[in-house]
Amino acid sequence: MIELFQIPPSFGVPSASPFCLRVEAYMRLAGVEFKNHTDADPRKSPKGKVPWIVDDGEAIGDSSFILEHLATRHGADLDAALTPEQRAISHAVSRMLCENFYWVGVHSRWAYEPNWAQFKAGFVKLLPPVIGPLVLPLIRGNVKKQLHGHGLGRHTDDEIARIGRRDLDALEVLLGDRETFFGGAPTSIDATAYAFLACMLIPPFDTPTRRHLQGKPTLVAFVRRMQERLFPDYPVELHGAAA
Repeated sequence: MIELFQIPPSFGVPSASPFCLRVEAYMRLAGVEFKNHTDADPRKSPKGKVPWIVDDGEAIGDSSFILEHLATRHGADLDAALTPEQRAISHAVSRMLCENFYWVGVHSRWAYEPNWAQFKAGFVKLLPPVIGPLVLPLIRGNVKKQLHGHGLGRHTDDEIARIGRRDLDALEVLLGDRETFFGGAPTSIDATAYAFLACMLIPPFDTPTRRHLQGKPTLVAFVRRMQERLFPDYPVELHGAAA
């Protein structure tokens, strides 16, 4: 059986990492049986980060490589029926979320000062009780360096909010009034979009980007449907969000 290694549930989502949630959502949609480890140590990962899987003794890191492995090795390809154009759209949207919108979320938790006290109080509970408060400032400093290195951390809060809004506007247009991004059965774009939207929408951290998302009823309803379908043990509580 495939083993999935990720971080534990927190802040109302099954995983506080959109990459972990992306993989688990995909596996559940594809009907892949797996054993879930939510106490993963990233230092043991082949990429030095979560998530990763172990399949028949082989460790595979990075969410995109994991999805590719599931599709090619196990025939769990949610995109098998897509046209080449739809596959291209799916790839482009995944890159937008993984390489751009992800960092907007990182900034909202680690570098957006109005949120820091609330996020810190929740995140420290995930760390060892004695050393957690001591290492948290070091972790935050490292995350801020990563944000700066990526480039997004060089912008102002207002500029970062504009970047996040553009990504959300694009997703809203792509989804339209459908229940899934391409209609019919969910595909990989649905697993990916759900993961990143849920990690922005559900945790109770107020940011301009989250408020913009709360004002998009179709995206909010999409998150609700996906979480109720895949993770019924995690009821969606969206204070101040659209219906």
